[in-house]
Amino acid sequence: MRSERNHKFLADTADTIAERVDSVFASLEALRDAALPIFDAPRVRHEDLAVLEPSVADIIGDHDGLLTGAGVAVSPGALSNTSAWMQSWHVSASGLRFTRHSLNPSSVDFYNYTEMPWYQQPRATREAYISGPYMDFGGTDSRIITAALPVDSWNDSTSVVAADLSLPSFERILLSTIHTFDPETALISPSGRVIATNSASIAAAGKTTRDPKSRVRIPALRVQCSWELCSF
Repeated sequence: MRSERNHKFLADTADTIAERVDSVFASLEALRDAALPIFDAPRVRHEDLAVLEPSVADIIGDHDGLLTGAGVAVSPGALSNTSAWMQSWHVSASGLRFTRHSLNPSSVDFYNYTEMPWYQQPRATREAYISGPYMDFGGTDSRIITAALPVDSWNDSTSVVAADLSLPSFERILLSTIHTFDPETALISPSGRVIATNSASIAAAGKTTRDPKSRVRIPALRVQCSWELCSF
């Protein structure tokens, strides 16, 4: 009886997580819709992407602090005046700010976004993708999860619209549901990395090799999400 109650609790909580994930992807679809007319035109310059700032502000504001940034990672060849570009903004103490990345390959802090899974996977599969958690070295230098969608250009190149989810904020959302739940519970990525947990003995953002007694997959509808909510 207890195990049935535990499994139902996991299933209900998994539904809540899926709703938040789907809500983020619904916002990303709106950002992609805003970006499509820009990329449909030939000879687009990186300055033309600045008009996306109000759309980014809207989707960040819609998620109560869960999103820390969003924007577009442009495919090489899609712009007429530069070979690589990221038009993205992040939340700062003074409001929304443009995120300046070092895109010079000869720079010691070169940020090669084209090698990131969140950039490569949606381009390869043509589907929504969620990546992380990971430390965003060279970007915002914070622990994040990244949600991403492909967006096509007039010349058949594929760029990516993406949003960063704050891992601490995501953890707080989950803990508001599971903090009193007994037994120990953790949200686990496909690589075994802990996204959030209510247990002091399981390190958030670390990996766990423990075998769960019960597990429920996150049933998101807008992305193939392989996260599992596990009890131990």
